[in-house]
Amino acid sequence: MNALLIIKDINTSINLINKINSINTNISIYKILTNLPDNFEIITNHSIDIIIIDYENLKNIQKIDLSLLENLVKYLIIISNSSDILLFKICKFSKENSFFDTLKKLNSNISDEIYTKNFISNELKYIGYNPSYNGTKYLIECIYYIYQNYSTYSDNSFANVYSIISKKYKTSINTLKCNISRATSIMFSENDEEKLKSYLGIYTLPKTGYRIIIQTILNKLNSLF
Repeated sequence: MNALLIIKDINTSINLINKINSINTNISIYKILTNLPDNFEIITNHSIDIIIIDYENLKNIQKIDLSLLENLVKYLIIISNSSDILLFKICKFSKENSFFDTLKKLNSNISDEIYTKNFISNELKYIGYNPSYNGTKYLIECIYYIYQNYSTYSDNSFANVYSIISKKYKTSINTLKCNISRATSIMFSENDEEKLKSYLGIYTLPKTGYRIIIQTILNKLNSLF
């Protein structure tokens, strides 16, 4: 199968090529682009089976283009913002197999939970969370639980998830919330302000508060999956 990479960061492209080569030798990289092509002639003229695209380029694809892609390629692989991500999401357009059946063919060791938590972790690292903090670990678990169990979230869903995650890690709800707040406060204080505003889609940053972080990552998950 021929793959077209549309990825702004060259390091991300290198990581993905190495990962693809390690798990599936049937995929050949046809070409690497840093931006979306003006049209889809490169796809139609060269029998592209797979498009691997980063989130920044994905945002520039209009719905009509996605409808066209559905008829042109078998897979659309969407990667996270982080340049060190090595796991990826596959949207399978052809209908003979389910998404996760297809994913297991490419990497038998990956699962829904592993991928989704990896995506969340990389998003948090991208905006400046320290992965060594307990608060970051708890936040990943909270986002994943909300994503898996709620179509939307509210104060009630937060109360439920705090209780469940605190029991999983054998800690108190107060300790869990304090750790998440501390990790978030440090992230806000150490991060590049313009980068964070761009990521969150806001013009003025809050001094702290992790609910906007949760909502933003949930929105990304829902738009990609």
